[in-house]
Amino acid sequence: MDEKGFNELIDKKKYQLFLCNTRVNGPFIFAQHCYFVTNEKGKINRWEVIMFQAHRKAKHYGNLYCNYLKPWQGFLINPFNRKSKRFEVYVISKVEGDIAKKIISFIKRSVKEYYFRDEYRLWPGPNSNTFIQWIINRFPESEFKLPWNAFGKGYSKRVKT
Repeated sequence: MDEKGFNELIDKKKYQLFLCNTRVNGPFIFAQHCYFVTNEKGKINRWEVIMFQAHRKAKHYGNLYCNYLKPWQGFLINPFNRKSKRFEVYVISKVEGDIAKKIISFIKRSVKEYYFRDEYRLWPGPNSNTFIQWIINRFPESEFKLPWNAFGKGYSKRVKT
């Protein structure tokens, strides 16, 4: 998805929440990195957990980032070459209206409430997918579901948060 394709999904009159994913680079190239994109009547934000990026100027709370990348940007295929192509981004699913507004509010509060905000491990977690699953678990009515290769999604079930 490119910027134009993403913008076609946005309705500036609504609250919308998009569950997105992109492939990760490195030895786990088959794995998925999932994140949320929020639309609060035209105010767009991307929320995700990323490892070792505190040097970036994006707003962050430990490893929890708001707008580290643009909503339609996947990770660089070659992270050591800023001119390399990026992996494709896909919207897995979305919700709109009151349920979106409710989840967006929770995501914004998660900067204080997410237990693993300052922890990150590729395997078995906590990682980016642990954060997304943590939110999904609180809102089963969203019917969001992470793909099988969103490794780390089961980590939060192993510990009490």
